[in-house]
Amino acid sequence: AGGVYVNPMWTSESNAGYGPNNYYEISPNFGNEEDFIELCRKVHGKGMKLMIDAVFSYSQPNSIFTNMNGHHQPLPGAFESQDSAYNSMFHFEKWPTEYTHKWGGIENDLGSETARNLLWRREDSVLQRYLREPYDADGWRFDAIASYAGTDTDLERIGAEIRACTKGVKPDVLLTGEDYGVREIMSGNWDSMQNSFFLFSAKLWFQQGQFNQSWLVDRLGMLAKLPRTVGLCLYNNYDLHDVKRLIMDYENERYRIKGVWLLQMTFIGA
Repeated sequence: AGGVYVNPMWTSESNAGYGPNNYYEISPNFGNEEDFIELCRKVHGKGMKLMIDAVFSYSQPNSIFTNMNGHHQPLPGAFESQDSAYNSMFHFEKWPTEYTHKWGGIENDLGSETARNLLWRREDSVLQRYLREPYDADGWRFDAIASYAGTDTDLERIGAEIRACTKGVKPDVLLTGEDYGVREIMSGNWDSMQNSFFLFSAKLWFQQGQFNQSWLVDRLGMLAKLPRTVGLCLYNNYDLHDVKRLIMDYENERYRIKGVWLLQMTFIGA
């Protein structure tokens, strides 16, 4: 192995860690701040790289930014006060009861100055903090980038700003996005993609039999037309943290699954 990929490691109400409560507090399920720093040192001491998972599209109801139940003191969250420093991170139709929902949480407005400063612009922002000592992370994997949204902005502008801010700290940092299309891959903002477009194309064709052969050829043809340097960097997953594991269907679907594996191991990418 050449590297270690760390799923969301911060405190969270989600059992998978997606939707952190506090980007500056390590979940006790993993250990503590000192444990993570030690992990970083040992990984780098073996000549390996370390990638961290970034979840920016939404916040949990009791994150330090929202603080719906008042768990985090003394700084008020967006649900406690309309004067909260974090209020502009969220869009309220009617404060505090009507807001934009996303995956059991609250959608982050990634166009707001507050969100941008906290997540990637400032030197002590989430992305920049973990690229510096004592962590010295080598890469970020960005969860569900297709869902990034915000006032007066879009994914292409968000991605360009993230790239400028992180590459300014560490020029060789690897930026990998989880995505479901081809357009974002071609934007030039991401170094690589966790290729969910491949995952769901293969799943729909091989296991669920929803489309004929020409459909799969057309879908994969889109990926095959990518510049070779881009294609070689694609991570062609067939399993993810939030989809049914391939092995769970092995007894009933073994021959189709072997077809998936053959395609996965021979298609351009990693």
